[in-house]
Amino acid sequence: MKAPDETRRTGIGAAGAAVVGMVWLREPATAARIFFVVLLLVAVVGLKATSGH
Repeated sequence: MKAPDETRRTGIGAAGAAVVGMVWLREPATAARIFFVVLLLVAVVGLKATSGH
Protein backbone atom coordinates (compact mmCIF):
# COMPACT_ATOMS: atom_id res chain seq x y z
CA MET A 1 0.00 0.00 0.00
CA LYS A 2 1.57 3.28 -1.12
CA ALA A 3 -0.83 5.78 0.48
CA PRO A 4 1.26 6.72 3.55
CA ASP A 5 4.34 7.54 1.44
CA GLU A 6 2.33 9.59 -1.05
CA THR A 7 0.49 11.35 1.75
CA ARG A 8 3.76 12.16 3.50
CA ARG A 9 5.30 13.61 0.35
CA THR A 10 2.20 15.65 -0.37
CA GLY A 11 2.06 16.98 3.18
CA ILE A 12 5.72 17.89 3.28
CA GLY A 13 5.44 19.53 -0.13
CA ALA A 14 2.44 21.60 0.93
CA ALA A 15 4.12 22.69 4.15
CA GLY A 16 7.31 23.49 2.26
CA ALA A 17 5.42 25.60 -0.27
CA ALA A 18 3.72 27.53 2.54
CA VAL A 19 7.05 28.16 4.29
CA VAL A 20 8.72 29.25 1.05
CA GLY A 21 5.83 31.63 0.46
CA MET A 22 6.14 33.13 3.91
CA VAL A 23 9.95 33.40 3.92
CA TRP A 24 10.97 34.23 0.35
CA LEU A 25 7.80 35.62 -1.20
CA ARG A 26 6.86 37.77 1.81
CA GLU A 27 3.37 36.29 2.14
CA PRO A 28 1.70 37.02 5.49
CA ALA A 29 2.83 34.71 8.29
CA THR A 30 -0.24 34.85 10.49
CA ALA A 31 -0.60 32.80 13.65
CA ALA A 32 -3.35 30.73 12.02
CA ARG A 33 -1.22 29.96 8.97
CA ILE A 34 1.75 28.88 11.08
CA PHE A 35 -0.56 26.80 13.27
CA PHE A 36 -1.98 24.91 10.29
CA VAL A 37 1.47 24.29 8.77
CA VAL A 38 2.60 22.82 12.10
CA LEU A 39 -0.63 20.81 12.30
CA LEU A 40 0.04 19.43 8.82
CA LEU A 41 3.55 18.36 9.81
CA VAL A 42 2.22 16.72 12.99
CA ALA A 43 -0.31 14.83 10.87
CA VAL A 44 2.44 13.61 8.55
CA VAL A 45 4.47 12.35 11.51
CA GLY A 46 1.35 10.71 12.95
CA LEU A 47 0.64 8.91 9.69
CA LYS A 48 4.21 7.64 9.55
CA ALA A 49 4.11 6.52 13.19
CA THR A 50 0.88 4.57 12.70
CA SER A 51 1.65 3.08 9.28
CA GLY A 52 3.39 0.05 10.76
CA HIS A 53 6.59 0.40 8.71
